[in-house]
Amino acid sequence: MESDVHDIVHQTLQDYSEQDRVVVLESLKTWYGGYRFSSNDACPSMFNPQLVFSYLQSVVNNGNITEFGAEDDTMQSTIVLAVVKGRRSVTQEDFF
Repeated sequence: MESDVHDIVHQTLQDYSEQDRVVVLESLKTWYGGYRFSSNDACPSMFNPQLVFSYLQSVVNNGNITEFGAEDDTMQSTIVLAVVKGRRSVTQEDFF
């Protein structure tokens, strides 16, 4: 849930500025939040915990507080959509 991710971000990045933590939290919400397992709007959306921790580890290890790189994800999403639409086969090289 978002409150859990908020607490994890603040604890993990306690040595970072509040502005940096907000940027990280917004990036996490954009890229790793919003998973729903019910059509009921009353059910909270979930975060992918593995991706949340991986992203936070990257921030801590690299010290790079920027909005999450949309280019790589956009490229990969475009490739996946092309494959789903039957345009072409996907290869391992498409993702590296």
